[in-house]
Amino acid sequence: MTAWCARQLLFVSAVLLSVAGQTLGRVNEEEKEPQFWIDKAQAELERALGRKNNYNRAKNIIFFLSDGHGPTSLTLSRIFKGQQNGKLGSEETLVYDDFPNVGYSKTYSVDHQISDSSVTATACFCGVKSNYGVIGTDGRAPRGDCTNIAERSPTCILELAQNAGMATGIVTTARITHASPGPLYAHVPEREWEDDSTMTDDAKTKGCIDIASHIMGPVGKDITVLMGGGRRHLYPNITADPEYPDRTGRRLDGRKIHEEWVKEKIDRGLNAEFVWNKEQFDAIDPNTLDHWFGSFDYSHMTYTNDTDAAGEPTLTQMTRKAIQRLQRSDKGFFLFVEGARIDHGHHDTVAHKAFEEAIEFDKSVKVGMDVTDEEDTLIIVTSDHSTPIITGSYAKRGNPVTGNTDYTDDSSHTSGGGAFSTVDGKPYTVIAYAEGPNFNDSAPRTNLTNDDLKNRNFKYPAAIPMKETGHDLTDVGIYARGPMAHLFHTTHEQNYIFHVMKFAACLGDSKTHCDNIRDKKYPGMNDECTSSAGTTFSCISLLVTSAFLTLCTFDY
Repeated sequence: MTAWCARQLLFVSAVLLSVAGQTLGRVNEEEKEPQFWIDKAQAELERALGRKNNYNRAKNIIFFLSDGHGPTSLTLSRIFKGQQNGKLGSEETLVYDDFPNVGYSKTYSVDHQISDSSVTATACFCGVKSNYGVIGTDGRAPRGDCTNIAERSPTCILELAQNAGMATGIVTTARITHASPGPLYAHVPEREWEDDSTMTDDAKTKGCIDIASHIMGPVGKDITVLMGGGRRHLYPNITADPEYPDRTGRRLDGRKIHEEWVKEKIDRGLNAEFVWNKEQFDAIDPNTLDHWFGSFDYSHMTYTNDTDAAGEPTLTQMTRKAIQRLQRSDKGFFLFVEGARIDHGHHDTVAHKAFEEAIEFDKSVKVGMDVTDEEDTLIIVTSDHSTPIITGSYAKRGNPVTGNTDYTDDSSHTSGGGAFSTVDGKPYTVIAYAEGPNFNDSAPRTNLTNDDLKNRNFKYPAAIPMKETGHDLTDVGIYARGPMAHLFHTTHEQNYIFHVMKFAACLGDSKTHCDNIRDKKYPGMNDECTSSAGTTFSCISLLVTSAFLTLCTFDY
């Protein structure tokens, strides 16, 4: 090698090391100064001191559910978002990180320590904890048992909202008949009964109907907007899917639920449509169309950054259009929005896709914030349960959360921004799963040296071999803003969420605070006396009026 070549090689090596240093183990120079952290804390303190509780009635409620998005998943998604935006990552925020009211939710069910999405959604929407695998039934209904099903079906939030004249909507990236949206309109003791083909004869004899049929039930038929996936449960097993002609529906009873739903609206003199692709979705005018039912895939909707044959709207696009329609209601609205495929990404241990779904969910929350008023709209962001994604090592700032760690306790093992285990000498990822499909059942641990961790389909290592990862028992966060959001303030039972929504919107028998009366049961309200329309009155004026009316009752 000539001297010139050697000098060039040293120069190139220095450049590469410099670039690596800019992406791994970087620091923000301003963070080195103590005043940076003092100013940051003081600004947050000022915001906290300036916050006032909002005692208005919630004219509108938007319930955002990030399925399977527990604290670890949320933290990693926040860092992933920042790194996608060219930051180190940890300093990034999700839009709901800044919500003023935060609590935690305990996700266990009556019979399971670790729950599934159906029973946790039942807790959130129906106000009671129940049994694993059930949809909208209480704890007296064992899974799969239709005995006295009507008596064991509580009144849930969507029905209460409709009884109050509110417009209602469901937006999900899962099948519309799946575990999380199901309890909003259905009462079925088995989450797998999405259509009649999976039901037992005994269940049918005892009066149970499948989840999809509940879309034509007393609550389902009055939903203003329905959007999600799951066309296969809506039409017969002899009818071809419009997007995938080689597939058919699964129903055995010959019904076409989506056509019945549209016809029922038209028979009432309303205009309604069924749409199944992006072009049809784009053609919807939310200012003129009364009702629509969108089912954009045969099963679950496609992952955000994957392709789909006919095209699908994003969660953000569906959220925006749903709100535009629901805001036409002068009596307010209730909207459920679910980022369902966060959970699915974790089940398959494709964390990159799970984080992409979490970022899309974050965007949809931002839409909800931007197009509504905090004075009259309660926004709740929570998860139904957590998933067993785990993190380790002492990765430096800027280390890609979807990559290998850059840290080892033996500095001689660091190389090119990567690090190796001091036990087996192999690289290891920042994240892994407690259980899942990418498990090496041979004695040596899988060597990831030549694996492409930037591949969105990369399955992260798992400690216990399973076909897919499950859930875990970790408490999940509740983030809230708007009327009565301060009622989320500690660690709550998950079913408490329903009761806050009911109270905040004055639904059913929860009208205590809705009549401009100072109630000593709720001393915080003595600072503000609030009408059901959300207009704040002076308590002094109210007291004067009350005194005047009292005097007028005497006969002088």
